[in-house]
Amino acid sequence: MLILSAQERIRHIDVVTTQISAKSCWIFITVTSYSGVTGVAEATLEKHTARMCELIKASGRTLLDKDFLSAYKQCTQSLAASIIEATCLSALAGALLDANARIHGVPLAKALGDVQRNAVDVYANINRRTVDRSALSHANSARDALQAGHRAFKIAPFDEMSPELDSSQFAVALEAGLSRIAAIRDAVGFEPDLMVDCHWRFSPGRLDSLVAALADLKLYWLECPIDESSDNMKALAACREMCRRHGMLLAGAETACDYADLVPFIESHAYDVLMPDIRHIGGPEALSICGKKLAENDVHFSPHNPVGPIAAVASLHVCAVSTIAPRLEMQFDESPYFDSLIKPSVGTVIEGQLRLGDGDGLGVSLDEKIIESMEQADRMSCA
Repeated sequence: MLILSAQERIRHIDVVTTQISAKSCWIFITVTSYSGVTGVAEATLEKHTARMCELIKASGRTLLDKDFLSAYKQCTQSLAASIIEATCLSALAGALLDANARIHGVPLAKALGDVQRNAVDVYANINRRTVDRSALSHANSARDALQAGHRAFKIAPFDEMSPELDSSQFAVALEAGLSRIAAIRDAVGFEPDLMVDCHWRFSPGRLDSLVAALADLKLYWLECPIDESSDNMKALAACREMCRRHGMLLAGAETACDYADLVPFIESHAYDVLMPDIRHIGGPEALSICGKKLAENDVHFSPHNPVGPIAAVASLHVCAVSTIAPRLEMQFDESPYFDSLIKPSVGTVIEGQLRLGDGDGLGVSLDEKIIESMEQADRMSCA
C-alpha cells in the first residue's frame, strides 16, 4: 500500500450530516491538509447520528496538526470499544487514505494495491426504497432495479418476524415475508439472483422451517437469520448445510469491527459469504486485507454497503483490487441524493456492473452547493 505522508499535516476536520430520507441520515468526514487537499469518508450509522458526531469531533480534535502517517496509525491502532467508535475511527482512517492518494496523484485503488478489474459486480439493496411494504411494492422495486441495469437484488422481507413469536404468530409472520419474496420472483423471474436479509429476526429452533419454506424460491443467499453470538455458531453451521442442500448460500457478519471478529465464523464454518463493512472494519485498507484473508480461507467476500455514495465509491475501490471477484452491495433509489450529493456521481450500473471512475483518491467529492441547498444538512468543525 502507498505509504502515508509524514510531511502533510492535518489543518482541519469537518463532519457533514445530511438527512436524505425519513429513515436515513448520511454522515461524512472531511480531512483537509495544510496544503489544501481534502479527503472524504463516510461514517453513517443508523440511530446513532448525534453520538457519532460527538465522537468524531472529540477524536478529530486529537488529530489536528498531526502528520498523516501519525494520525493514521492512531486511528488504525486504537482499540474500538463499540461499533460507534469503530465507525468513527474507520471513517477518519478512510479520509486520510483518500487525501493521501490525492496528494500522490493516484486513485485510491492503486494506492491500495494492484488493480484487478475496472468493473465490479454489484447488487441492488431495494429495501429502503420500498417504503410501502406490500408484496406488490416489493415486486415493483425489483422491476425498477432491473430496468436500471441491476441483475441481482436484496430485500429484508420479514418485517413482522421476531425470535419471541409463538407458533401461530410465527406462521403468520413467515407467510408475510414469503409473499414478498414470491411477488419478486413472479415479477422478474428466477434468472436474477435474489438475496434475503433476515436482520437476525429468527430463533435457532426455527431455521429448518425457514430454509424449507424458501427452497422453491431459489435464493442466491440467505443473510443473518439469527443472532450472531458465539452460542449460535453451531446453529449457523447447521443452517449453512441446510441452505447448501437447497442451492443457497448463507451470508452474514456485517457488524464486524476488525478481522478478529470474522475468525469465529471462519473457524466454525458458519457462513459461505462474509460481509465486512468499510464503515466498521477499519476503512479501505482494513477491508482490503479482510478480502485477501477470506480468499485464503476459501470464503466468499462481499462487502456490506447499504448506505451513502462515499461508502459505495470507497468500497468499489477496494473491490477493484481484490484478488477474488467480490459482489458489492449498493443501495437503490432510496433518495436522488445518492447521485447528486457527490460530483461526479457514483455512475450507472450496466448489466449488473459498476465501473471504477477516474481521478485521484476516490475520484469524487461532496457537492457543497447541493449540501447548502438541503433543508436538513449541517457542517461541524472539529476545531
